[in-house]
Amino acid sequence: MTTRSMRRLFVAIDPSEAATAELRAAVEPVRADAPEATWSEPRHWHVTLAFLGDVSAAAIPSLADALATVARARPPLRLTLSGVGDFDDRVLWVGVRDEPPVAVESGPLWALAAATRLASGCADARFRAHLTLARGTGMAAVGAGLANFAGTPWIADRLRLVESSAGRGEPARYHDLATWPFGAAPGS
Repeated sequence: MTTRSMRRLFVAIDPSEAATAELRAAVEPVRADAPEATWSEPRHWHVTLAFLGDVSAAAIPSLADALATVARARPPLRLTLSGVGDFDDRVLWVGVRDEPPVAVESGPLWALAAATRLASGCADARFRAHLTLARGTGMAAVGAGLANFAGTPWIADRLRLVESSAGRGEPARYHDLATWPFGAAPGS
C-alpha cells in the first residue's frame, strides 16, 4: 500500500436533508437547459467554505487540529441556501447566507469561513462559500432559471475536512478525513 504525499482537500458544511430536497426540486427543471453539463449528485452536495487544493499528507494532522479549534469556538449556524452565481461561466453554484440576513462581512457564516481559511492557510479572500450544482459551459445563462431561489433556513451543526478524488472522466468522490461538531468541548 502506498501513501499519497499530496491530498486534494476542502473544508465544508452540509445542508440539511430538507434544504437539499428543496434545492433538488428547484434544480430539476433547470437541468434540461444544460443536458451537456456535469451535474453534481444531490447526495454529495455540500457548502464549500475553503478550497485548500493539494495539501501535504504530513500537514493534515496540524490542519485538523486548527480546524477542530475553529469548530469548537463556534455555535451551530442558522443558514439559508439563496441566490445563484457562476465561476467564469463554467461552474454553476448556489449561495448560502446567514439567517436572518446580515451584512456579508459581519455575520457568523462570514466569520466561520474567514477563520477556516486562516486556520488552513488558504489566503484567498475572494473565495465565496457555495454549493456547486454543475460544471460545463454557459453556466451563467443556466443559472438564470434559479435566480430567485431562496430556501428555508436550516442549521449547520458540524465542520468537515474532506478529500476529493476523481478518476479520468469520472465524477468526484468525497471522503471525510475529519468532522467536528460546532461548540463541542475538546475530546467530545
